[in-house]
Amino acid sequence: MTDLAQEQWIELSRDDFLAAIKRLRPERMGKRFLAKTLEIGFRDNEATFGVEGAVTRRAAKGQWEGLVCLQFEYLNSFVRVRPPNDVVRLSFDGKRLCIGSSRFSATWIR
Repeated sequence: MTDLAQEQWIELSRDDFLAAIKRLRPERMGKRFLAKTLEIGFRDNEATFGVEGAVTRRAAKGQWEGLVCLQFEYLNSFVRVRPPNDVVRLSFDGKRLCIGSSRFSATWIR
């Protein structure tokens, strides 16, 4: 368990957020891929998104000291229904990844 005394957050543009998700999607995506674990991290002013060794980075700002892991299908839903704001803020509340008013079960790794 990690000490999340400070709020963990990342902000990036909606276009970069969606591009990262699309970049990790295979051409033919089945239910197996949707169940895969997506890892989100932050380093050197870049948000990192990874699935099974495939990683993409996007310019971002934030306070995020670790990795959050969740099922890829949760973020894939944003490709169909785009976030309403130009800036997407990801935060972690101790048990869930929060994106706007959406909350997804996730695990924090330090």
